[in-house]
Formats: sequence, structure tokens, C-alpha cells
Amino acid sequence: MEERELQAIAAQLRQPHGEKAEEVGEIMNKGNKVVNENAISALNVQDKDVILEIGMGNGLFVNKILNAANNVHYIGCDFSEDMICLLYTSPSPRDPE
Repeated sequence: MEERELQAIAAQLRQPHGEKAEEVGEIMNKGNKVVNENAISALNVQDKDVILEIGMGNGLFVNKILNAANNVHYIGCDFSEDMICLLYTSPSPRDPE
């Protein structure tokens, strides 16, 4: 693989954008699934907690956070405008196998 190709992949992983954003988001969901699920478990979310997630991507794991306790207030942000747009305009992302 050429340096230019590696740089393009790194740029997508850092900030998914353009026509590849949705595909990259799904790949990241799969690759980060165990880490994200372990982090949510380690949070030990309690009723009325306020959770700030930096880098929530396409939001696949948001429902797991919200359903971890009652009346959880969630705030998510992401560096990728395309990921945020996908969160609001696409069907819910699929849970990776």
C-alpha cells in the first residue's frame, strides 16, 4: 500500500467524511465494539447521571448508555460532521456481530 493510501485511511479514521463516512463508521463500530461495551459497563451508570461522550461516531452505542439506568442525560459530540449527520439522517446503525 502506498503512503498516500495510508494517509487517506488515517484521515478517514480520524474524521470520517465524504462518501466513505458511513462505511468507515460501521468498520469503527465493529472494531471498537468490545472496548465501547466494556467502557459503558465500567461507567456504572446510575439514575439521573449526566454522561458526556466525546467521539460518539454514528451513535451506535448511545442507546446502551441511555438504557443503563433511568433518566440518564446524554451529551455526545464528534469531530466528524458527517458522523453527526448520519446519526440524524440514517436508519439506526446495526450492531456489529
